[in-house]
Amino acid sequence: MECRHKINKTWKRKSNNHLIVILFFLLAFFTSCSNKEDCDFITRSFEKQCSEEIAGCAVTFKETFNFDWDTMYIFDSMLYPSEISTSLGIEYDGEIVPEGKRLFVFVRSRNIVKEQVSRCSDITFVDLKDNGTVKINKNTVYVMKRQVLNKKNQYLLFKQE
Repeated sequence: MECRHKINKTWKRKSNNHLIVILFFLLAFFTSCSNKEDCDFITRSFEKQCSEEIAGCAVTFKETFNFDWDTMYIFDSMLYPSEISTSLGIEYDGEIVPEGKRLFVFVRSRNIVKEQVSRCSDITFVDLKDNGTVKINKNTVYVMKRQVLNKKNQYLLFKQE
């Protein structure tokens, strides 16, 4: 009887260890995947608005996201919360933007309604960046130019003149 008890105890310990290992790998897998949600919403919106291959096309962000916002701020990596607060004009109590990623912050009526850290290298904001920050107004019309680089669409976004 004692032998059976030791076997059951050992089996449970090994089962728990296997479960922990599996959970660790799942966690590592999901956190290593680059979260490009906001970037993907933007590029899909560009594709809908500019379905034909043309040199430049007018785009807005009005219909890009399915929540209410006025201004989207996109912060480069390694910016500190104090720098983000200065750009937003409101207190930001988040973390430093991780290296190689961007922080998307959506504001409505001087309140943050959504924020997300994302790896977004498909979009280049030309002449829109000020001190590592891009400010996009929901209703403003911008010019988007698409180019293919390494067999992948890259999007250049400019102020409309």
